[in-house]
Amino acid sequence: MTPALVNTPVFETDRLNLRAARAADWPVFADFFLSDRAAFVTPPQPTRAVAWRSFGHHLGHWALRGYGPLVFCVKGSDRALGATGPWGPEGYDPPDMAWWLWDGAAEGKGYVREAAEAARAYARALGISPLISRIDDDNTRSAALAQRLGAVPDAAPVTEMGFTFRIWRHPAGPAAPLPATARAALVNTPVIETERLILRAARLADFEPFLAFGLSDRARFVRPADYDRETAWRGFGHMVGHWLLRGFSQFVVEERATGRAIGTVGPWYPDGWPEPEIGWTIWADDLEGRGYAAEAAQAARRFAYDTFGWRTAVSYIHPDNARSIALARRLGAVEDSAAAHPGTEPCLVFRHPRPEDLQ
Repeated sequence: MTPALVNTPVFETDRLNLRAARAADWPVFADFFLSDRAAFVTPPQPTRAVAWRSFGHHLGHWALRGYGPLVFCVKGSDRALGATGPWGPEGYDPPDMAWWLWDGAAEGKGYVREAAEAARAYARALGISPLISRIDDDNTRSAALAQRLGAVPDAAPVTEMGFTFRIWRHPAGPAAPLPATARAALVNTPVIETERLILRAARLADFEPFLAFGLSDRARFVRPADYDRETAWRGFGHMVGHWLLRGFSQFVVEERATGRAIGTVGPWYPDGWPEPEIGWTIWADDLEGRGYAAEAAQAARRFAYDTFGWRTAVSYIHPDNARSIALARRLGAVEDSAAAHPGTEPCLVFRHPRPEDLQ
């Protein structure tokens, strides 16, 4: 079965349908993210790789929080024009009432306001309070829309997560009707069991050990230099959203005897990656030397070969990561100096045996 979100709401306005984002919305989102229209919500030099991670985070947010911004489309078309609704990444307390118009051709038609009014009612029904929007003072279009929605700005701007903006406070109002099963969930993700381990999709409860690993010296070969709690959350959300973008993602590795989440392993193929990868991490020093990473990686590699028909896979490893290099060789992978690798950081490419060559 294909991984999917369930219990996501659908709303209608006079001209629009509102729904959760889908993998098919990625091209429109990418065009927006790399355009000048996204200047207030993207890093100074956005790239397609960053856009992919952001979109994966957007999808993963639904699975982790149980809600998210709603994509809006003109009735009779399923092409996404933009997104609006409650947005609660790590560091946003309370969540944001956000909106983005992805399609510049839809500017000036009142679509964002129409969609935002419906999405705001959804946010109220979720019990989000206070309901605020964080808007850069130079983003005059968003400020004007907030004003039309009846929101009132605070007297002074604030800085959160490296961004300076003004908080606009929305008035109380009617809430949209929600079914009893109102919270979204990720379903149809596989579970693999080995002798000592369970491989499964990530859950919200896994974030804290994921973060602790990322902030530790153990993660020095796989994390960006400017790593913090918010960056970790975006990466975690991307890992969850990857299930919806590709139909697979890295598994969280769980120790069967204790139920403890101890690392990640499995197939990984973000946009721009030269080839599908088998990756792995073990999150704590006390877990080293037990063979867990090899046991998990063997199971995940067999899953990728058998389920998706992969004829090859690689692992991208920092040249100084001696433990991962040793594990790749233990798995039968050999260095492929002719293979391309993602990014500009130093990297060795280890190619795994073909399915028929595995014993």
